[in-house]
Amino acid sequence: MFDYMLTLTQLTLSKNPVCKLGLYLGTKNVYHDQKRNQVGFNFKMCKKASVCNIYYDEGKDLYRMEFRKLKRIRLALGVYGQEYETVKVFEDVYCDQLKEIFESFTGLYLSLS
Repeated sequence: MFDYMLTLTQLTLSKNPVCKLGLYLGTKNVYHDQKRNQVGFNFKMCKKASVCNIYYDEGKDLYRMEFRKLKRIRLALGVYGQEYETVKVFEDVYCDQLKEIFESFTGLYLSLS
């Protein structure tokens, strides 16, 4: 069974991962979907991406990390909308690689040491 708090704990290596994401990354929204085995959050201060979605595959016991960026699109003359564009996807990620991949791709750190 998917536990989104366990996934975030593995990402941040902290007992209170939601507060740590807010503190280090400016995260305001952490969302999860039990049916799709997904957890996601937004973050600031990165030019490459602004959203990270982490999917868990129970059969393989591996994760998939997807980085997305909010993109402004023109719908009509003077009318604009927003959509998310997938920037990078990391397949078959082990739980101990989540933090390393996040930090190396975004350049943002989830710990002081």
